[in-house]
Amino acid sequence: MSDINAEHVSMEELSLVRTEMLTALGMFLEHLKYTVTLMTSIIAVALALASFGLREGEYANLAVVVSSVLLFAVLPISIVSTKIVRRYYKIYASNYIYSARLHKAAGAVPEHPWNQDLINCGFLEDIDSEDAVDKFIDDECNDEKHSWYFYKRLLAAFGICCTIAAIVFPMYWFGFVANSG
Repeated sequence: MSDINAEHVSMEELSLVRTEMLTALGMFLEHLKYTVTLMTSIIAVALALASFGLREGEYANLAVVVSSVLLFAVLPISIVSTKIVRRYYKIYASNYIYSARLHKAAGAVPEHPWNQDLINCGFLEDIDSEDAVDKFIDDECNDEKHSWYFYKRLLAAFGICCTIAAIVFPMYWFGFVANSG
């Protein structure tokens, strides 16, 4: 599967492929940062609108409904963002594998922590097998020790908690308003 000619691999190319791998990881983290910022901003706006509902003015019920709609919007954003951010992480894992292949072909397997992970799991010996590559990418995206595992649960928690709040808050509010009057 690997058609890398070791004689034509320069140190610049090895450095470049490591840079590309880290750039892919940076894209993953940037998109994740913007997604979490968007979701927390929506939550902040929803809470600000809900606080207007506490004033008992003529727009109190409208503020509660609008804040609930905004909270409902977090779940679809969470689902779509999880899919997008997972793709960025897969790009990183693919660059990770390509970098390891290039380094192995050049006989220049550096003592980087990211290469130690490949050596420890025995993947470096079987790096040219498609099945091994697929398994490695799945492990990389689903293993508890990698950052994606935590972040996909964080995005899911945002979506689920906001959906529950969007359901419970209006029920509590309108039940409370109906019982107080």
